[in-house]
Amino acid sequence: MIKLQFLLILLLPEVQAEPIMAVSAYVGESVILPSGANPSWNLSSVRWSVYYNETWIATYHTGTKNLERFYRYTGRLHLNISSGNLMIDNLTKDDGLEYKVELVTTGRESKENTIKLNVRQHLQQLTIETMFIAPTTQGCWVGLRCLSPDEGVQLSWEVRPSLTTPVNTCDLDGTSGSPFIFFKKIQNPIQVTCVAKKCGETSRRVFSPPCQETTSQHQLSSRARGAVFTYIGIVIGLSLSAIICFLRRKSCSHFSPKTV
Repeated sequence: MIKLQFLLILLLPEVQAEPIMAVSAYVGESVILPSGANPSWNLSSVRWSVYYNETWIATYHTGTKNLERFYRYTGRLHLNISSGNLMIDNLTKDDGLEYKVELVTTGRESKENTIKLNVRQHLQQLTIETMFIAPTTQGCWVGLRCLSPDEGVQLSWEVRPSLTTPVNTCDLDGTSGSPFIFFKKIQNPIQVTCVAKKCGETSRRVFSPPCQETTSQHQLSSRARGAVFTYIGIVIGLSLSAIICFLRRKSCSHFSPKTV
C-alpha cells in the first residue's frame, strides 16, 4: 500500500503555488487577470474558478474552450489560451473576489495562482450648495457647502484669484478639510472649486458665485438686517466649530486657499 502511494506521488505533476496577486479596476471597465504562466509554456489546460468551492467560470482543455460555465459572467469573459490570462468586461462591484487559476502544460507541469480583484467605484459628481450670499457696499459675503455622495472622501477648496480673507474652518468631526467655506468676495468674477480625493482619484466641481453690490443707501438699509444676521450666523458657526474641535482635542485647519 505504501509503495502504491509513493508511485502515485511520483506520477502526479508538480504543482507550483504563488503568493496572492492584487489587481484593481473600476466599475464598468474591463480588466485582465494574469495567469502567471511562463511565456515559454505550451498550455494544455486552463481552469479559472471563484469561491471556496472552486466554481469554474472559464476553462480550456484538449482544445475546447468554455466561457459559459457560470451565469454571472455570461458574455463577459475572454480567455487567452496561449497565456492563460482572463479578461472580464463590464465589471460590477460583485466581481470583487479572489480568482484561482490552474495551469497544466503539455509537459505535465502544473501551476496555481490566486488573484485578488478589487473593484472600485469612480468618484461621483460633487454638489456645491449656496448657503448664503450677503451683498455689501464692497462685495459680498459668501457661504458655500460641498457635498459628495461617496463615503470616505477628503474635501478641500481652491479659489481663484486667491482670497485676502482667511477663514478658520473645521469639519463637524474635528478633522481637517471641511465641506464648508466662508469668504468675502471683493473681486469679480471669482471661481471656487471643491476638490474631493480618495484612493488616489480626484474629482472637482467649479462654481462662480454671483454678487451684486449694494449701490444706494436705500438698498443698503433694506438689506442691513439680513446682513447683520448673516454675520452673526458666521460668527456663531465658526465659534461652534472651534469649540467642537477643541473638545475633541483636534485643531481646526487654518484655511488659506492657494491660487490655482
